[in-house]
Amino acid sequence: MQTRKTLYLIGIILNIVYMGFAVLIALIYGFIGITANPIVGVVLLVIFLVPLIWTIPMTLAANKAYKQVGTEEEVPHIALSVCTLLFVNLVSGILFIVASVMLTDEQDKLKLENKTPVE
Repeated sequence: MQTRKTLYLIGIILNIVYMGFAVLIALIYGFIGITANPIVGVVLLVIFLVPLIWTIPMTLAANKAYKQVGTEEEVPHIALSVCTLLFVNLVSGILFIVASVMLTDEQDKLKLENKTPVE
């Protein structure tokens, strides 16, 4: 349980760092573009800020998954993991996938332990 919680926490931190860099790059390109041509600057600013539209909700969903670790509501978050892998951060997505697989393995192990052989 503690390992899954740590994996989610590291992934969330990496997502937040990524968002900071994305905003910084958007501001730099936007302001450079605005000084050259205001229309181009605004377009660049919008283009670089659009990825945050899906980065912020996925980071919030990862935070929810982090809070669910060790509770009865905990479920594998494979869809969140794959979306994070594709759209946000490669390392965070891999960490979330590993955490989800660890949960699935624990659930399978519990099912096998509770299963009694048929005589």
